[in-house]
Formats: sequence, C-alpha cells, structure tokens
Amino acid sequence: MPPHRMLVRYNRWANHRLYGALAVLPESEVHVLRVSLFQNMLHTLHHIYQNSRLWQAHLEQRPNGYSARNAADYPGLAVLAEQQRVVDGWLVNWYDAASTQSLEAPVDFVLLGGSPSRITQWEVLLHLVTHGSHHRGHVAAMFFQVPGHRPPIMDLPVYLSGDPGRG
Repeated sequence: MPPHRMLVRYNRWANHRLYGALAVLPESEVHVLRVSLFQNMLHTLHHIYQNSRLWQAHLEQRPNGYSARNAADYPGLAVLAEQQRVVDGWLVNWYDAASTQSLEAPVDFVLLGGSPSRITQWEVLLHLVTHGSHHRGHVAAMFFQVPGHRPPIMDLPVYLSGDPGRG
C-alpha cells in the first residue's frame, strides 16, 4: 500500500480509537481543566478537527472560514466524534483518488496569520498526520489524570500489526 494511503487510514484509526476510549469516561472528564495547551480534552480534540477542516479547504482550494487556530466554542464529544469521523473519511477518499503525481502538486494557501504559503499535497498529508498525533498525545497525557483510566495505545506499529484492537 502506498504510504499516503496507509497514513490516512492510520490517522482515521487513531482518532477512532481515542474517541472510543473517551466515550467510556464520565462526560465531565473531557471538560475538566487540566495543565495542557488547550486546557481540556475536548478543546484539544476540537483543535485536531478544526485543523483537519482547514486543510480540507486548502486542498479543495476554497476559503476555510477560520480566523483563529483555536475556537472558543466547540460541540460536545459525541457531535465532535461524528464530525471527525466525517472529515477523516473525506481525507481517506481524497487521498485514495490522488495519484503519485498529484501528490507533488502545490497547494497555495494563506496562513491564519496572513502569510501566503505553498506546500505540496503530500506535505499537507504529513502535516495532518503528525499534527494529529502530536495533539492526540496531549489528550493521552490528560487521560492519566483520570483515576482508573488509561489512554488507548495508538502507536503506528499496533495499527500496522493487523491487530488494531491489540494494546
């Protein structure tokens, strides 16, 4: 399988695993203020989602509708999980349709700070996967602050093992 197809599937799998683990926590735990960049689990997850939507807009060469990297308001866990599932599905389908040549095509966009920029479609994918992994790590760290709960294992080798339920 080409690396881009594997990476978008891994990203979708890791998001799904994390949302599944969060769904069994008491609802209040995703809102508890914690020492973290985004203050709570839900805000961190929304940042991952918003970033996914922003880059979707860049890939589709349309306005993204965002004026800041972090939204002040965001939906509850169940709604956000569904929104992330939809954008992850879009990303898998988008990259499945991409050719090796098209992944080298540039994506022109304006950073939220106002600077024009350009990267390739392949670099967008790498950013989405590494950005999501980085912030899923923040949520995993917050999980350890919930007595009796541990985050799911979301490591790439677990996904690649063919036994993604393991761990």
